[in-house]
Amino acid sequence: MRSLNETLNSGDKGAFSGFNPLNLPDINDRSFWDGLPDDYRKERLKLAEEAAEKSWPEILMSDYLRFSHDGNRTYFEDKFFTRRRILTALVMGECIENKGRFLTKIIDGIYLILGETTWCLPAHNSYIRDTRQFTIPDTSRPVVDLFAGETSAILSVAESLLRPVLLSESPFICTAIDNALHERVISPYLRFHFWWMGNGLEPMCNWTPWITQNVLLTAFTRPAAVSSLKQIIPKDESASINEQFDETSSNPSFYSNLRMSSGEIAVKLRDRNGRVEPPDWRTEHWHPSHEELSQIYESAVKSVHHFLSEYAEDGCCDEGAQYYSHAGLCLFGCLSILKSISQKSKMLHATESESPLEYSSLEKDETLIHNIATYIMKVHVGGELYINFADCSPKAGRRGAREYLFGAFVHDTAMMDFAATDYRSESWEERLNPSEENLWYHVLNAQCHGAMMAQDKDCLEHNDAWFPSTGLMVTRDSHYVLAVKAGDNGDSHNHNDVGSFILYKDNKPFIIDLGVGSYTQKTFSKDRYDIWTMQSQYHNLPSFYDSEGTLLMEHAGEEYAAVNVVCQQNESEASISMELQEAYPGLDGKLERSVIFNKDSCGKNHPSTDEEYECSTVVLRDHYDGKLNFVENLICYEKPVVENICEKIVDNKHVIHIGNIGKICAFGFSDISIEELPITDPRLGETWKHSCYRIRLMASEKNICLYFQDI
Repeated sequence: MRSLNETLNSGDKGAFSGFNPLNLPDINDRSFWDGLPDDYRKERLKLAEEAAEKSWPEILMSDYLRFSHDGNRTYFEDKFFTRRRILTALVMGECIENKGRFLTKIIDGIYLILGETTWCLPAHNSYIRDTRQFTIPDTSRPVVDLFAGETSAILSVAESLLRPVLLSESPFICTAIDNALHERVISPYLRFHFWWMGNGLEPMCNWTPWITQNVLLTAFTRPAAVSSLKQIIPKDESASINEQFDETSSNPSFYSNLRMSSGEIAVKLRDRNGRVEPPDWRTEHWHPSHEELSQIYESAVKSVHHFLSEYAEDGCCDEGAQYYSHAGLCLFGCLSILKSISQKSKMLHATESESPLEYSSLEKDETLIHNIATYIMKVHVGGELYINFADCSPKAGRRGAREYLFGAFVHDTAMMDFAATDYRSESWEERLNPSEENLWYHVLNAQCHGAMMAQDKDCLEHNDAWFPSTGLMVTRDSHYVLAVKAGDNGDSHNHNDVGSFILYKDNKPFIIDLGVGSYTQKTFSKDRYDIWTMQSQYHNLPSFYDSEGTLLMEHAGEEYAAVNVVCQQNESEASISMELQEAYPGLDGKLERSVIFNKDSCGKNHPSTDEEYECSTVVLRDHYDGKLNFVENLICYEKPVVENICEKIVDNKHVIHIGNIGKICAFGFSDISIEELPITDPRLGETWKHSCYRIRLMASEKNICLYFQDI
């Protein structure tokens, strides 16, 4: 049989059949762990050693309460995620080394996490969608949120990988893990309908595949579940653990009051008031039953069905490229696990459902699933940069094993090449991604590392893309990448940005979307659009003012949309036009915007006549026929410099240099101001290392033009 690397490198369309997402190489699988490349093993061990030196964060209920008291999410979450990242790094290191060096700290980490009051984040502590969070968790009704799911997946995969050594230490470790998984995740999942499971009536988001994937990992990595794919094991298999504590055991060190005491005392102890002797108090060890596994499988298929039924055929993730990792890639996680289960088990359907949903019912969405998989290539700018509308950073994550496997799953070699090319260009820290807490992803990385490093061709240039579901046009040439968003302001993780655009030249930011700051209580509340980065005036869009200076911006909601949108793309030019007045409630006239991209005009942008200006790389025109004061906003990263006004203004033309990237020739404006935007938020600062800038251009005419050119 070929190895996974050989299978994935084979190039045949059935390559994915060699991959089983539930085939986790435990610590005794030395052919796998010892067979990893020396440099890979060395770097993984370095991360484990660094994790071993870290202290486990102490988590207090007062940390949890910070969210409800002052809206701060990061104080609690930093401690919460640090615990999981340390544990994941230690488990990977122990599997690679197999010397027990990290085992004691691993057990400490497991029991610290098991001892947490809740695995649900304070920002998610509610039972009904979009309702106020409870300040304190109700431990009798565990909320299965994103990170209860993540935690259960981490613990279940850790137990599966280390099961041989944990059992040799004490069988009660695995028992404690299994029972906690059941109490915190599986039992609530089976008993309650959480909104993210879907019902066909309300829109789903990344929560649906993300949590469903982790529930599947939790349930189907349990020993009884693994065996059940061949033959369902009776629920009372826990007897194997209890046998060593049976009163009739030959274990000479076992002590029992009844057996060891004198006859006289034994007579007096016959009345036990309903209590049992320790030998008769059997260990309770949850194992998933046949019925539970069947119900989990069918519920997961239903949730994936609901998620796919709402997804547009073009595969666009309206939550942004950053959430592709949690929406599209977790969809892959669900599909790969469900497919594996359906292929291996003939005994799943023990429920009373007349026509249970099967994995095969999802295969009819083959084109949609392919488009979801390849979306991330289409919004790639270059290197680590991506088009970033909505709650998305331009640095939306590096590509690796999951993208590579998703490409194999949909039989798209270009997608596999894209993932492998990016992976090979990464540093070791980027490849091994110590900030990722999900242990399963690290196992997939280890399984695919060799195949991705051996991929013998680099990714080809990306093509233009048009996503009608969100009104997103992406077009590019050998130097520039332009993205323009029409659509509406009802996206998941929405920003009020209908009509905005982003422009890069040679992977350098010319005109930007700032992205989103650190999440707080306000981020997902009725006050969301009080946050400046969410507002249209901090996107590349017009703002309007009445005679008293009252500001008019775009509003949030699906009804605030671009209309009469037309997109055209060919080898030499791409263009999009739209009307934006519907996005500005109360606007007193029509607002039209058009953007034209002239491909491969780089180096030719030194116009002197009107006709030559029309050949600029990007030409933006706005027409507004109302009476309000019209101000154009442009956001940039490099400091803009306006050419000497006294010498350069001709016919209301202003020239603005954007660092050494390019310049903007602006027609139809009477005045320009530059506003510095200090970047003090840590999340924004991950991308923007210094201040950004807002260019404000006061329109003096009904028709304005902006020409984006080379210097």
